[in-house]
Amino acid sequence: RRFLDGLIAQFDRAYLEALVRYNRALAQRNLLLRQHGWRLDRTLVEPWDEQLVQQGEAVFAVRTAFMEELVPLLAEHYRGISSGPEEVALSYRSTLAERTLREQLDEAWDKDRQAGHTTVGVHRDDLLFSLDGRPLKRFGSQGQQKTYLIALKLGQFDLTARRSGNKPVLLLDDIFDKIDPQRMRHLLRLLSDHRFGQVLITDTDAGRLHAALDGLDLDVRFFHVSHEDPITHETVERAVAR
Repeated sequence: RRFLDGLIAQFDRAYLEALVRYNRALAQRNLLLRQHGWRLDRTLVEPWDEQLVQQGEAVFAVRTAFMEELVPLLAEHYRGISSGPEEVALSYRSTLAERTLREQLDEAWDKDRQAGHTTVGVHRDDLLFSLDGRPLKRFGSQGQQKTYLIALKLGQFDLTARRSGNKPVLLLDDIFDKIDPQRMRHLLRLLSDHRFGQVLITDTDAGRLHAALDGLDLDVRFFHVSHEDPITHETVERAVAR
Protein backbone atom coordinates (compact mmCIF):
# COMPACT_ATOMS: atom_id res chain seq x y z
CA ARG A 1 0.00 0.00 0.00
CA ARG A 2 2.80 2.43 0.79
CA PHE A 3 4.40 1.64 -2.56
CA LEU A 4 1.15 2.49 -4.32
CA ASP A 5 0.59 5.68 -2.32
CA GLY A 6 4.12 6.90 -2.95
CA LEU A 7 3.87 6.24 -6.67
CA ILE A 8 0.49 7.93 -7.18
CA ALA A 9 1.37 10.92 -5.00
CA GLN A 10 4.31 11.78 -7.27
CA PHE A 11 1.99 13.20 -9.91
CA ASP A 12 -1.51 13.42 -8.40
CA ARG A 13 -1.67 16.28 -5.93
CA ALA A 14 -5.40 15.82 -5.32
CA TYR A 15 -4.75 12.22 -4.29
CA LEU A 16 -2.01 13.25 -1.88
CA GLU A 17 -4.27 15.88 -0.32
CA ALA A 18 -7.11 13.37 0.09
CA LEU A 19 -4.71 10.88 1.68
CA VAL A 20 -3.37 13.50 4.10
CA ARG A 21 -6.89 14.54 5.13
CA TYR A 22 -7.90 10.91 5.56
CA ASN A 23 -4.90 10.16 7.79
CA ARG A 24 -5.54 13.29 9.84
CA ALA A 25 -9.16 12.30 10.45
CA LEU A 26 -8.08 8.74 11.23
CA ALA A 27 -5.58 9.95 13.84
CA GLN A 28 -8.23 12.11 15.56
CA ARG A 29 -10.79 9.29 15.55
CA ASN A 30 -8.26 6.82 16.96
CA LEU A 31 -7.31 9.29 19.68
CA LEU A 32 -10.93 9.49 20.84
CA LEU A 33 -11.27 5.71 20.73
CA ARG A 34 -8.13 5.24 22.83
CA GLN A 35 -9.14 7.86 25.37
CA HIS A 36 -12.76 6.82 25.88
CA GLY A 37 -13.17 3.24 24.66
CA TRP A 38 -16.65 1.86 25.38
CA ARG A 39 -17.73 5.17 26.93
CA LEU A 40 -17.25 7.09 23.68
CA ASP A 41 -20.39 8.75 22.32
CA ARG A 42 -20.81 8.11 18.60
CA THR A 43 -21.74 11.73 17.94
CA LEU A 44 -18.22 12.80 18.93
CA VAL A 45 -16.67 10.89 16.06
CA GLU A 46 -19.26 11.79 13.42
CA PRO A 47 -17.22 14.72 12.00
CA TRP A 48 -14.23 12.41 11.61
CA ASP A 49 -16.39 9.66 10.12
CA GLU A 50 -17.59 12.07 7.46
CA GLN A 51 -14.00 12.91 6.57
CA LEU A 52 -13.01 9.25 6.46
CA VAL A 53 -15.91 8.41 4.16
CA GLN A 54 -15.37 11.33 1.79
CA GLN A 55 -11.59 11.13 1.56
CA GLY A 56 -11.39 7.34 1.82
CA GLU A 57 -13.69 6.74 -1.11
CA ALA A 58 -11.70 9.24 -3.18
CA VAL A 59 -8.47 7.41 -2.32
CA PHE A 60 -10.05 4.05 -3.19
CA ALA A 61 -11.24 5.28 -6.58
CA VAL A 62 -7.82 6.61 -7.58
CA ARG A 63 -6.00 3.49 -6.38
CA THR A 64 -8.38 1.27 -8.35
CA ALA A 65 -7.93 3.25 -11.57
CA PHE A 66 -4.17 3.34 -11.11
CA MET A 67 -3.95 -0.42 -10.67
CA GLU A 68 -5.74 -0.89 -13.99
CA GLU A 69 -2.79 0.88 -15.62
CA LEU A 70 -0.01 -0.72 -13.61
CA VAL A 71 -0.95 -4.41 -13.77
CA PRO A 72 -0.68 -4.81 -17.59
CA LEU A 73 2.75 -3.14 -17.52
CA LEU A 74 3.91 -5.49 -14.77
CA ALA A 75 2.77 -8.53 -16.76
CA GLU A 76 4.39 -7.24 -19.96
CA HIS A 77 7.77 -6.68 -18.34
CA TYR A 78 7.71 -9.98 -16.45
CA ARG A 79 7.09 -11.87 -19.70
CA GLY A 80 9.87 -9.91 -21.39
CA ILE A 81 12.39 -10.89 -18.71
CA SER A 82 11.33 -14.48 -18.03
CA SER A 83 10.21 -15.55 -21.53
CA GLY A 84 8.35 -18.34 -19.76
CA PRO A 85 4.77 -19.50 -19.23
CA GLU A 86 4.46 -17.98 -15.75
CA GLU A 87 1.45 -15.74 -15.14
CA VAL A 88 1.88 -12.84 -12.73
CA ALA A 89 -0.82 -10.81 -11.06
CA LEU A 90 -1.05 -7.85 -8.71
CA SER A 91 -4.33 -7.40 -6.88
CA TYR A 92 -5.56 -4.43 -4.88
CA ARG A 93 -7.53 -5.76 -1.93
CA SER A 94 -10.01 -3.38 -0.31
CA THR A 95 -13.28 -3.94 1.52
CA LEU A 96 -14.59 -0.82 -0.23
CA ALA A 97 -14.97 -2.98 -3.32
CA GLU A 98 -17.84 -4.73 -1.52
CA ARG A 99 -19.48 -2.14 0.75
CA THR A 100 -19.34 1.59 1.35
CA LEU A 101 -17.05 2.88 4.06
CA ARG A 102 -20.05 4.39 5.84
CA GLU A 103 -21.63 0.94 6.15
CA GLN A 104 -18.39 -0.54 7.42
CA LEU A 105 -17.89 2.17 10.04
CA ASP A 106 -21.42 1.63 11.33
CA GLU A 107 -20.96 -2.14 11.57
CA ALA A 108 -17.53 -1.89 13.21
CA TRP A 109 -18.49 0.68 15.87
CA ASP A 110 -18.53 -1.75 18.81
CA LYS A 111 -15.41 -3.50 17.56
CA ASP A 112 -13.58 -0.17 17.21
CA ARG A 113 -14.46 0.88 20.76
CA GLN A 114 -13.23 -2.43 22.09
CA ALA A 115 -10.01 -2.33 20.06
CA GLY A 116 -9.32 1.35 20.74
CA HIS A 117 -8.69 2.12 17.07
CA THR A 118 -10.40 2.17 13.67
CA THR A 119 -10.50 -1.34 12.23
CA VAL A 120 -11.93 -0.56 8.77
CA GLY A 121 -10.98 1.84 6.00
CA VAL A 122 -8.50 2.33 3.18
CA HIS A 123 -5.61 2.28 5.67
CA ARG A 124 -6.32 -1.45 5.93
CA ASP A 125 -6.07 -2.05 2.17
CA ASP A 126 -3.30 -4.24 0.83
CA LEU A 127 -1.62 -5.47 -2.35
CA LEU A 128 -1.44 -9.18 -3.19
CA PHE A 129 1.53 -10.27 -5.29
CA SER A 130 0.91 -13.61 -7.00
CA LEU A 131 2.48 -15.97 -9.50
CA ASP A 132 0.41 -18.60 -11.30
CA GLY A 133 -2.45 -17.88 -8.92
CA ARG A 134 -0.42 -18.42 -5.73
CA PRO A 135 1.17 -15.95 -3.29
CA LEU A 136 4.56 -14.93 -4.66
CA LYS A 137 6.30 -14.64 -1.30
CA ARG A 138 5.31 -18.16 -0.26
CA PHE A 139 5.57 -20.09 -3.50
CA GLY A 140 7.87 -18.09 -5.78
CA SER A 141 11.56 -18.96 -6.08
CA GLN A 142 14.15 -16.31 -5.30
CA GLY A 143 14.67 -15.77 -9.02
CA GLN A 144 10.95 -15.41 -9.65
CA GLN A 145 10.58 -12.96 -6.78
CA LYS A 146 13.50 -10.90 -8.04
CA THR A 147 12.10 -10.91 -11.59
CA TYR A 148 8.72 -9.80 -10.27
CA LEU A 149 10.23 -6.89 -8.34
CA ILE A 150 12.26 -5.76 -11.35
CA ALA A 151 9.18 -5.95 -13.59
CA LEU A 152 7.23 -3.93 -11.04
CA LYS A 153 9.94 -1.28 -10.99
CA LEU A 154 9.91 -1.09 -14.79
CA GLY A 155 6.14 -0.71 -14.71
CA GLN A 156 6.60 2.11 -12.23
CA PHE A 157 9.05 3.73 -14.65
CA ASP A 158 6.55 3.50 -17.52
CA LEU A 159 3.75 5.06 -15.49
CA THR A 160 5.96 7.86 -14.20
CA ALA A 161 7.16 8.65 -17.73
CA ARG A 162 3.60 8.53 -19.07
CA ARG A 163 2.16 10.79 -16.39
CA SER A 164 5.02 13.29 -16.19
CA GLY A 165 6.00 13.41 -19.86
CA ASN A 166 9.66 12.91 -18.88
CA LYS A 167 11.92 9.87 -18.68
CA PRO A 168 13.19 9.53 -15.12
CA VAL A 169 16.61 8.06 -14.37
CA LEU A 170 16.13 4.33 -13.73
CA LEU A 171 18.22 2.98 -10.84
CA LEU A 172 18.52 -0.81 -10.61
CA ASP A 173 20.53 -1.85 -7.56
CA ASP A 174 22.14 -5.31 -7.48
CA ILE A 175 19.53 -6.61 -9.93
CA PHE A 176 21.49 -9.62 -11.22
CA ASP A 177 21.68 -11.36 -7.86
CA LYS A 178 19.38 -14.43 -7.81
CA ILE A 179 18.39 -14.32 -11.49
CA ASP A 180 19.83 -16.70 -14.09
CA PRO A 181 21.99 -15.59 -17.04
CA GLN A 182 19.13 -15.98 -19.53
CA ARG A 183 16.86 -13.62 -17.59
CA MET A 184 19.78 -11.28 -17.16
CA ARG A 185 20.27 -11.05 -20.93
CA HIS A 186 16.54 -10.63 -21.55
CA LEU A 187 16.45 -7.80 -19.02
CA LEU A 188 19.38 -5.98 -20.61
CA ARG A 189 17.82 -6.29 -24.07
CA LEU A 190 14.63 -4.87 -22.62
CA LEU A 191 16.52 -1.94 -21.12
CA SER A 192 18.02 -1.13 -24.52
CA ASP A 193 14.53 -0.21 -25.74
CA HIS A 194 14.11 3.45 -26.69
CA ARG A 195 11.44 3.94 -24.03
CA PHE A 196 14.12 3.97 -21.32
CA GLY A 197 16.45 6.89 -20.87
CA GLN A 198 19.46 6.83 -18.59
CA VAL A 199 19.80 3.62 -16.59
CA LEU A 200 22.14 3.14 -13.61
CA ILE A 201 22.91 -0.50 -12.75
CA THR A 202 24.93 -1.63 -9.74
CA ASP A 203 26.45 -5.09 -9.28
CA THR A 204 29.05 -6.54 -6.93
CA ASP A 205 30.40 -8.86 -9.65
CA ALA A 206 32.15 -6.79 -12.34
CA GLY A 207 32.90 -9.84 -14.48
CA ARG A 208 29.28 -10.90 -14.52
CA LEU A 209 28.16 -7.43 -15.54
CA HIS A 210 30.72 -7.17 -18.36
CA ALA A 211 29.77 -10.62 -19.66
CA ALA A 212 26.07 -9.78 -19.60
CA LEU A 213 26.59 -6.57 -21.56
CA ASP A 214 28.93 -8.12 -24.11
CA GLY A 215 27.47 -8.06 -27.61
CA LEU A 216 24.63 -5.68 -26.80
CA ASP A 217 24.40 -2.43 -28.74
CA LEU A 218 24.40 -0.14 -25.72
CA ASP A 219 26.22 3.05 -24.83
CA VAL A 220 27.80 1.94 -21.55
CA ARG A 221 30.06 3.59 -18.98
CA PHE A 222 31.59 1.57 -16.14
CA PHE A 223 32.44 2.93 -12.70
CA HIS A 224 34.30 0.96 -10.04
CA VAL A 225 33.36 2.01 -6.53
CA SER A 226 35.05 0.97 -3.29
CA HIS A 227 35.78 2.38 0.14
CA GLU A 228 39.28 3.23 -1.06
CA ASP A 229 38.13 4.61 -4.41
CA PRO A 230 34.72 6.27 -4.02
CA ILE A 231 32.93 7.69 -7.04
CA THR A 232 32.86 11.47 -7.33
CA HIS A 233 31.06 14.03 -9.45
CA GLU A 234 34.28 14.67 -11.36
CA THR A 235 34.66 10.94 -12.10
CA VAL A 236 31.21 10.82 -13.66
CA GLU A 237 31.81 13.95 -15.73
CA ARG A 238 35.05 12.53 -17.15
CA ALA A 239 33.41 9.22 -18.06
CA VAL A 240 30.43 10.85 -19.76
CA ALA A 241 32.71 13.16 -21.73
CA ARG A 242 34.55 10.23 -23.32
